[in-house]
Amino acid sequence: MTLDRSIVRSSILLFVACTWCNSVVGEQQFIEKPPLYQEVSSGDDVQLRCTVQDKRGQCIWQKDRRPVGMHPEKYEWASGRGSDCTLLIRRASLQFDDGLWECQVTSSDFNRQDALSSEQSRLLIRGETLL
Repeated sequence: MTLDRSIVRSSILLFVACTWCNSVVGEQQFIEKPPLYQEVSSGDDVQLRCTVQDKRGQCIWQKDRRPVGMHPEKYEWASGRGSDCTLLIRRASLQFDDGLWECQVTSSDFNRQDALSSEQSRLLIRGETLL
């Protein structure tokens, strides 16, 4: 039994093309995640670092397992460009910002299922000390 050379040739070309495509495009993955623990004084600005290689999904932040929206003058993108998902928290407060934060990136494509979630990052807001 002999294989049709055109089928073999097509199969080899398809394999090479798929291998090349996956190595060029790549999967989105974290380059930098928020630190597992960070402290800041009440009233200070703080950045929660998060950078993604080959980012094609959307950045999302959660605090205490609840989504956080962007609000000017409170929660903003530090740069808002390319692979940077870093969150800037302005005037950190014990009431609103102390807790567990998580950087997430939605899947780049339904078929890829390459969504990302960082480990939870504990942000501790130090209150004012009384003298």
